[in-house]
Amino acid sequence: MSSIKYYQELTSAIRFLTILPIGHVNTGMSVAMVRFFPIVGLLIGGILAIVHVISSQLWETSVVALVDVITLALITGALHIDGLADTADGLLGHLSKEKAMAVMKDSRIGAMALIAVISFLSLKWAGLYSIGQHPSIYHRLCAMIIIPAYARTSVFAAMQWFSYGTGKRGIGYQLFESKLTHYDYALFVIPVILSLTLGWMGIALNVVFCITVTGVIFFYQKRLGVITGDMMGAMIECMESILFLAVGSGGFH
Repeated sequence: MSSIKYYQELTSAIRFLTILPIGHVNTGMSVAMVRFFPIVGLLIGGILAIVHVISSQLWETSVVALVDVITLALITGALHIDGLADTADGLLGHLSKEKAMAVMKDSRIGAMALIAVISFLSLKWAGLYSIGQHPSIYHRLCAMIIIPAYARTSVFAAMQWFSYGTGKRGIGYQLFESKLTHYDYALFVIPVILSLTLGWMGIALNVVFCITVTGVIFFYQKRLGVITGDMMGAMIECMESILFLAVGSGGFH
């Protein structure tokens, strides 16, 4: 595959997952761009780390953690937060599969959405606050860089396990036109290797990652048996919050 093709897939992934103006606006989506999700996650994490370092010179840890949360929301255009809200309204109740799908398509936000968004953003703040207190600046910044990559790679498992639930009506249906191959997982090796330099923090990250991915897959299977773009966004947002909290646990300082 040519370097131009790789560049197009990378910029497509960046435009899909962030608001960064990289590449051509009319670049289309394809399942091939998914292999670059870990790299986009590292890019997001790198921006987060830079903002964290700068804001740390201005404010105390609690304020810096809030700036970190806002930074992540801004970089992604709140895409995953929107997916979390829609998914919570559809799945966190006793609705039938058909009703849940209809609710997720509704742009209005209900009580479940509000509770879920506030809860997971609070967890993310708590995790980033705890990470910000770690005595090693390397551990702090490395965790902030790799966790967004882990969160975005988590959808690989969902894409392998589920079919797309809304057919060609959803914006992400092109990502399901073919199954991922082992080759598509290759770039995930980068954040995994970086995690191994974090000692107990890295162990916590990988263990919680595996457990949480399995739990989300089980929940989605029980509720719908398919997946949508909103559900993938919700998965990313939940994974990010839970991983920050796990790595920021005082027991691993």
